[in-house]
This record gives sequence, C-alpha cells and structure tokens, in this order.
Amino acid sequence: MHNIKGIIFDYGGTLDTNGTHWFHIFRQVYSKCLPQIAEEQLRDAYVHGERYLATHHVIEPTEDFLMMLRKKVGIQVRQLANTLHKDYIHESNLQDTVSQIAEACDAIVHSNMAETRRILDTLTTGYPLVLVSNFYGNIHAVLQSYGIDGYFKDVIESAVVGIRKPDPQIFALGIEALSHGALHATFVENNRFACKNIADNLKSLNPAPLSTE
Repeated sequence: MHNIKGIIFDYGGTLDTNGTHWFHIFRQVYSKCLPQIAEEQLRDAYVHGERYLATHHVIEPTEDFLMMLRKKVGIQVRQLANTLHKDYIHESNLQDTVSQIAEACDAIVHSNMAETRRILDTLTTGYPLVLVSNFYGNIHAVLQSYGIDGYFKDVIESAVVGIRKPDPQIFALGIEALSHGALHATFVENNRFACKNIADNLKSLNPAPLSTE
C-alpha cells in the first residue's frame, strides 16, 4: 500500500459487519427469532424497508444504531405481518419480536467493533481516512456510539449530500475530502457492483471489494 495516499471506507456491511451484507445478518437473526419466515419473504421485507427509509424521514440525526434498528426492523416485521398469514407473526408479540431482532443485530455489530477499531487504529497512523456511506442522516451518531467517529477526516453521507451510491459523484466528494485528488486513493466497500461502477467512472480511485455481493 506504499502508493496509497488515502482510504475511503463504506460503513454499512463493511465496517460494522466485517464485509457481510446486512441481508445475511438479518437472515441469521430472523432464522432464530422467526424461523417460519422463508428467505424470499424476508428479502422482500428487507427491500421494502430499505426503499421506505430512503424516501421517508423516519430516522432522526441523533439516533444511534440500536434506535435505528428498532425502526428498521419494525418496518420489516410489519411488512411481513401484513403480507403473511396471521399465524406467522402474532400481533400481540410484534413489538417484543422487533426488540429481540434489533438487539441481536446490534450485539453482532458490537462484537465486530473491536476488530474494526484495531484496523482503523493501524491505518490511521499512515493514511487519512474518509467515510462515504448510503445512510439515513444519523451516521455521526452511529459512529460516535461505537467510538469510531474520531478516525475519519470527513464523513460523506447520502442523506446529507443528496447523492447515493453507486453514483460516482458521491465518491468524488470523498476524494475531494481526502485533499489528495483522485490519485493513489483506494475505496473499501462490500458491494462489487459499486466497486465496478467506481472503476468504470473514476479511473484513479482503486476499489477494494470485500465480498461477492
């Protein structure tokens, strides 16, 4: 990495889950809390929730990850309850189920954060770090709650700048924040499609995919 002058990180599915896409985290937790839910049913609810959060102001800037998860999982579980037979999810247990799933997901992130901090500790001694993330307007509160906000020179959040990945313009903002231009920077991301889009549109920013998603 001797030619690299700066590193841009994704957050969700990268720093919080060690490269595992969030759908797979949810699938792991739902299989224990709601084992009757099929994978495709959960995928539909997951996609519904992501689209809803991208177009509705639900998450407040001061909310940490667990608070956000309770809202996100609530949307997913409500969607499942509305589309499946009532015996799949009982209305009387809905809120307890949401809390159980959200807390289990938050525990997974907490267990990953020691390794994330170790990696950031190592990298920040030699490189400026910038975060570029599709998020809901509360990324600063989330980073602060996990104690990793101080590692980043700047944070570019889709809900704030009005641009979402994989639009190359949001990565260009990250490059600008590094103050080194586009040369000799790399981007760490869990989504291979986003990485390909970077490679096609920003020739001098080197993507580093963490998964095959």
